[in-house]
Amino acid sequence: MIGIESLTKEYGGKAVVKDVSMRIETGTITVIVGTSGSGKSTFLRMINRLVEPTAGSVEIDGTDTRRMKAYELRRRIGYVIQDHGLFPHWTVARNVATVPRLLGWGREEIEARVHELLALLQLDPDEIAPRYPHQLSGGQAQRVGVARALAARPDMLLMDEPFGALDPVIRAKAQQDLKEIQERLGSTILLVTHDMSEAIKLGERIAVMSEGRVEQLAPPGEILTRPASAIVESLVGEEDRPFRYLSLLPIAPLVEPGSAEGPAIGAERSLRDALAEMIWSGREALPVVDASGRERGRVTRAALIAAGRPPR
Repeated sequence: MIGIESLTKEYGGKAVVKDVSMRIETGTITVIVGTSGSGKSTFLRMINRLVEPTAGSVEIDGTDTRRMKAYELRRRIGYVIQDHGLFPHWTVARNVATVPRLLGWGREEIEARVHELLALLQLDPDEIAPRYPHQLSGGQAQRVGVARALAARPDMLLMDEPFGALDPVIRAKAQQDLKEIQERLGSTILLVTHDMSEAIKLGERIAVMSEGRVEQLAPPGEILTRPASAIVESLVGEEDRPFRYLSLLPIAPLVEPGSAEGPAIGAERSLRDALAEMIWSGREALPVVDASGRERGRVTRAALIAAGRPPR
């Protein structure tokens, strides 16, 4: 667990992060969202002491990070930035191996770890490992950046706008890949973004920051249905709120007996997916199938609209 208490950073007597406290549970994704200048990136960099706090503390499993040597802290916390930060004159394999080499791992252990991570991130190790960063696509380079951050098996992964430079198609795939990797490895992730849609898609909890303070820290559903302030409400977006809320809810609980015409939709998909398909195809109901393709029943437009009303 990561414990953050009263974390503050001042420059020239002006606080850019103000008295932020939170607990980040092991194996979860917490997303920090806010506009430019809200203090979110400075807050993130204080976690691994790339920026030294003016006041407050950070603890990893009960140990104050101020008691740790810098190299020990950096080993325990991986760091991924928007432009991936790969060393341009090093191969992918050497980039991924950066921290294990500094820690004195053996050659065979390093090679095995590089191969394991590239394969995990759906990059062919034989094809990608010998390449240089300029020979990679944007999506490939971003995944290599994640592999490098994970190489030494850190306790936590910090990600600062990791998908901001990617085009929408690659970005959506990278977001899904990150969720799948996190579920497989049980990683603890703290991710910064300015995009509320990305925060809702990835975060188990979302911290909304403004002018250096946390306006609200809550699960996505609560952020959408009970925003704590006008600032949070403006970031959620009044027009998009119903669709974002629907994106959090799976179809499965709304499946009812009966049949419907046309292509089926998976029970694991979201209510937003189902509503979009109904609108596009002009249907009032969709057949629903489980993961094995077996028919489960149907979901209706009326049920979707009723479920999309926020709890009172």
